[in-house]
Amino acid sequence: MPTLPKRYLNTAEVCHVYGCTPDYLESVSVADLPRNKRGHRTVLYDVIDCERHFASFRIAGDEGSAGRRELPTALPVAVHVSAA
Repeated sequence: MPTLPKRYLNTAEVCHVYGCTPDYLESVSVADLPRNKRGHRTVLYDVIDCERHFASFRIAGDEGSAGRRELPTALPVAVHVSAA
């Protein structure tokens, strides 16, 4: 499994690092995401079983496969989500 760099990733980087099919989807509206100290909206994942469980979020306004961002969540990961 690839290791995420210890910095905020944009969604395109997440797609590049993790090309996977999630076991379940979690819908997230960008407007509902909290902002960090730098003002970036982030979504945090903390799921134990990276072999079988994946989380995915869809950016409001995106369509098609490009709108789906997927990543395994064995470790807590902060993902920078750019507001559309």
